[in-house]
Amino acid sequence: MFSKTILLFTAFASLHQVDGRFTKSSDLGDYSFEQYMRESGKRYTGAELESRRDYFDQNLKRIVNHNSDDKSSYKMGVNMFTDRSPSELKQSFGGNKHALGRASTSLKQSTHSDSEKLEVLSRLPKSKDWRDAGVVTPVKDQGHCGSCWAHAAVETIESFLAINTGVLTEISQQELVACMPNSDNCGGTGGCEGATATLAFDYLAEFGLPEMWQYGYESATYWLGADGACLRDLMYGSQPAMPRTVAADGYELLPRNDYAALMDAIANVGPVAINVDASEWHSYEGGVFSGCPQEDVDINHVVQLVGYGTCPETGKDYWLVRNSWTSQWGNDGYIKIEREDGYCGTDFHNGDGVGCDSDPVNVTVCGQCGIMYDSSYPTNTRLWEA
Repeated sequence: MFSKTILLFTAFASLHQVDGRFTKSSDLGDYSFEQYMRESGKRYTGAELESRRDYFDQNLKRIVNHNSDDKSSYKMGVNMFTDRSPSELKQSFGGNKHALGRASTSLKQSTHSDSEKLEVLSRLPKSKDWRDAGVVTPVKDQGHCGSCWAHAAVETIESFLAINTGVLTEISQQELVACMPNSDNCGGTGGCEGATATLAFDYLAEFGLPEMWQYGYESATYWLGADGACLRDLMYGSQPAMPRTVAADGYELLPRNDYAALMDAIANVGPVAINVDASEWHSYEGGVFSGCPQEDVDINHVVQLVGYGTCPETGKDYWLVRNSWTSQWGNDGYIKIEREDGYCGTDFHNGDGVGCDSDPVNVTVCGQCGIMYDSSYPTNTRLWEA
């Protein structure tokens, strides 16, 4: 087991040593596994070479078949995930989840009447992109760790700090991964095994957070499933090892499955952390994604919603979402998700998303990929005062 882990580490780590310019979907006619290895920087030998080739062939066939449909609103392409197994793809979400204990259904409905919803929507701009305001940091890489919740929370903290103070800086995800407790098993068991953005905002309110250069993301530990050591309370002489940079008071949780409330927050407040079903995202290359199921949704990933708009070529409305799978994935690290009111279904796996031990297993979620179900942002985000 140990030698296999090291082999996987060596193979996957090499992808971080290249520029990630993969062949685009329009040029995949004669694309080969050998070309893919050259572009990704990955190297395999023996039995693993053949198993990776098999995964690549299966995924490439799926990509080409999808792109042959002229009616699809989005394109799929090759990227760092194209030679990974289904079990490995799951590790790009929020960690290994536990099974919750009850099987009731919690109905979460909009708080706006139809007339109120129309009134709210009528006064919003046609599009919004918080990157234009200079309050969004570069796309990150969560790696082989289920820390999407920490990345999305920190990204949103960074944005609100910039909105409120004019200071745009990168905040530590690693402190959340290594130090934040998750005693009720909300969205996982903590660290690389999953948690929620709202728990991260509560942690921020209690302890504050340092900048990322002070407590960097541990790229070595996530390959081995470790969360790293909590260094928050260490002292270097008379000085704390991790001085605080940012503080906040708590968080605002938007009404669940409320299209108008989410639109209003993005237009007028700032980017928000959202929970989504990203099961079908790995091969996304561009366009407006509409590939999530409605009947059996699995909220399993936390990302940052930074805007919305309408595609001029197709007329499709979309949400603009920032992911944590590197800027080599998707559209420079972003994905456009089809935006519509409704599209409600049931998530039978609430523990994969934001559910805690005492919560129901089944919940009603709305929007493509369940995008409207759980949205939050920190309140009174500010610079730390000693």
